Amino acid sequence: MRYEKIYYKFIATLLAFSTLMFCVWALIAGIEKAREMLFVITVLAACLSVKGTIHEVCAYCKEIGRDCAK
Repeated sequence: MRYEKIYYKFIATLLAFSTLMFCVWALIAGIEKAREMLFVITVLAACLSVKGTIHEVCAYCKEIGRDCAK
């Protein structure tokens, strides 16, 4: 159950970061440039989302008495 919550939070965070970065890039450089940079924006958003998810999974593992480093 907890893993599902973490997964859904990851998906929501990824979507939010991607949308936010795309909108900012579109405002700064224009919609054409933003479309060209969509892959880079998505990869960067995924990296940021995973970073938060890893910390959340490690915290959950420590809660249940497991070492996430192994």
